[in-house]
Amino acid sequence: MKLRVVILLLLLIVIAVASIIFYLKSETYKYYREAEKLYEQKKYYEAYEKVLKSLSYYKFNKKSLILKSKVYKIIKAENDFKTAKKFYQEAKKAYFIEDYETAKDRIARAYELLINIPPDVPIKEEVDKLLKELNFEISKYEKIIPQKYIDKALTLSAKGDYIGAYEYLEKLGVEDERVKKLKMDFAYKIGEERFIYIMSHKGSEDKTYINDAIYWLSKVDKTHPKYQEAQKELKILNSLLLNNQKMEAK
Repeated sequence: MKLRVVILLLLLIVIAVASIIFYLKSETYKYYREAEKLYEQKKYYEAYEKVLKSLSYYKFNKKSLILKSKVYKIIKAENDFKTAKKFYQEAKKAYFIEDYETAKDRIARAYELLINIPPDVPIKEEVDKLLKELNFEISKYEKIIPQKYIDKALTLSAKGDYIGAYEYLEKLGVEDERVKKLKMDFAYKIGEERFIYIMSHKGSEDKTYINDAIYWLSKVDKTHPKYQEAQKELKILNSLLLNNQKMEAK
């Protein structure tokens, strides 16, 4: 009797488990078919929701996993495309108000998103069209923006703000011969001002000020007309620094 009860219980458990598995699989494939239909209708976001629902019933549904991958690629491409268009618009606005740093950043981010969109997505034609437009803008920025930075740096230097001028050229991120020379011009001016102050204050015992002057004058290399003057001043400054260190050691 007891054996019959145990067998009956086991049989009921097997039937219950089989029923659950049958239910889960029937539900997962039901949602998969709905997702597939939505996918064919190009309703990708709705299809993605359905395929996730399918996988919530049976996460190893191979068909649903494949469809999920296909739909996700399309959705990501569309989102990346929208974001790229937003960055592009921000770049144009920033360029118009002469915020060149933002313009460069936004157009670079837009370009990076676009070139990483796969070729087998429905919006590829729109992506290629925007990429073509972006390439034209980038070439324009590469020609015009460096000159804009140089003009701004020269305006700052004309006001005596050599540090501001130097830092503005640093933001440019590129360094051709003209930019390199201008940066050394500004560095020498800053270092020379520090040097004159130090010497007019009998050598000055402020190590920070001496180190600051050394820092700027050291940026002047052999290609610059003021290289020899910078080297002479550096020699004096290093000597002052050594004397200060000796005094501190006593």
